[in-house]
Amino acid sequence: SRRGITGILRSRAAFTSMGMNLREFITNRLDEMAKFPADEVASETIIKLLGYQWDTVGDSFTIKLAQLLEDHPTKRQCASRMAETFDPLGLLAPLLVQFKLFLQDLWIDGLQWKDKIPKDLLPRWEIIRKQFSEVSISIPRMLRPRGDYERVHFIVFSDASKDTYACTTYLLYEYAHGPPKIGLLAAKSKVKPAASTTLTIPRLELLAIEIGSRIAESAIAAMGTETPSTIRFFSDSMVALYWILRFEQMKCW
Repeated sequence: SRRGITGILRSRAAFTSMGMNLREFITNRLDEMAKFPADEVASETIIKLLGYQWDTVGDSFTIKLAQLLEDHPTKRQCASRMAETFDPLGLLAPLLVQFKLFLQDLWIDGLQWKDKIPKDLLPRWEIIRKQFSEVSISIPRMLRPRGDYERVHFIVFSDASKDTYACTTYLLYEYAHGPPKIGLLAAKSKVKPAASTTLTIPRLELLAIEIGSRIAESAIAAMGTETPSTIRFFSDSMVALYWILRFEQMKCW
């Protein structure tokens, strides 16, 4: 697009002023790629993008999963495997939350880095290994099939349990002709601190709403001109809702 070309020209001018040659351009549109000189475009169609692998031909993101090869790992090996799965958008939150709880239990047990995990935790380790049986997971990059939508809605779901709290965010596009399309934008999950004695489930529900609000705020700011028609939050906690809607400016939770 013209805006994309303008952005590239400005970027090249900025790098040229610093004595650097900005090149290796790539896009998922072949007609736009043809406008660049052959020595300025990327030589591969699959590149790294913000920790993911972007297939520019299929226009999809691929997230590599850690390979849990150890039958009886040490604490260090468990922590290392956890760090191998890089997922900044939180798209693998359902997988990683169980891993986070598992690592928390290892810390509670007071294991040293080179200690093997207790035998009573091996069944949980095997369950996690089965969840990570795939080498990678691929998801479509595009959230909507086309741009002629009538309205776009930003939707946030939040929930909590006694040990964890999380949120997911979606964009729902309405079209004049055809069914609406919805796409997962980002998610986030957190584990309750083990030493906490005051974080009840309603408080965790409120924290889940908070992280959902923060994601919504930053995502909507990044959307630019594609301003959502509505922003909708969903939570099943009436207590957290009451705390939010109270008129008194006081720390009631």
